[in-house]
Amino acid sequence: MKRLLTIFALLSVVVISSCDKYDDTELRQKINGLEERISAIEALLKASANNLTIVGITETEESITITFSNNSTITIDQIKNESSPITGVDVDGDLVYITLDDGTVLTFKKYVVDETYKIYYTTINDKKINWGATNTYTNVYENGQGVLTFDHPVTTVGYQGEDILESIVMPATTETVGSFYNMTNLREIYCKALTPPATPPAVEMPDGMKTNYRYFLDKYDSGYYPPYVPIGCTIYVPMESVAAYRKAAGWSHYSYYIQGYNFE
Repeated sequence: MKRLLTIFALLSVVVISSCDKYDDTELRQKINGLEERISAIEALLKASANNLTIVGITETEESITITFSNNSTITIDQIKNESSPITGVDVDGDLVYITLDDGTVLTFKKYVVDETYKIYYTTINDKKINWGATNTYTNVYENGQGVLTFDHPVTTVGYQGEDILESIVMPATTETVGSFYNMTNLREIYCKALTPPATPPAVEMPDGMKTNYRYFLDKYDSGYYPPYVPIGCTIYVPMESVAAYRKAAGWSHYSYYIQGYNFE
């Protein structure tokens, strides 16, 4: 009897020791993979149910990132990876077909827009701007490069107080420009409009207020005049429109900073 108890004790030690040495890394990886698959599928189904449109598809060797119209993104394994929850992404005109691994096909509209819907910008230290527009837009931002995509052609552009902005690119449809007041770090303005956009009327300022505009005033007489372009900011306009900009109301006060640019 004592011998049986000894053998049983030894076997128990071996079993316990084996359990202590069990490596569950592979199992945990499989569980994490399943959780990621489920999350991706749920996100795709939710986007489909909410009638979101796709504004971008970025593909690398390892993954595919899909950006939706609400600025949300879904990153999934490449299709060739057996763990991928999808088996195909097909684009046909303004439609995108996403096939799940169970055969389900989700259809999304692709948000196709031209440059007249967009305003490009760069910022300092990769900060995202706060846009005060009341119209629907999508703000996509990555590595200091941003693009505001609106739901209609852009005709009015107005900025104030965004001192993190370094450059702005305005579309050819721009008809009216507001104020660049307080944008002390602005270094480049690109305006693609062939006809100089209208600017706000000049306002006579009390001497006390002029100190607030000191960074707009220099020997070339830029300052105190809308659209209040800061010192040292170069204004790039279409080559054939340089003379018109230098003579136009508002813009004429910044003629020294206006240069021709070959927009493609």
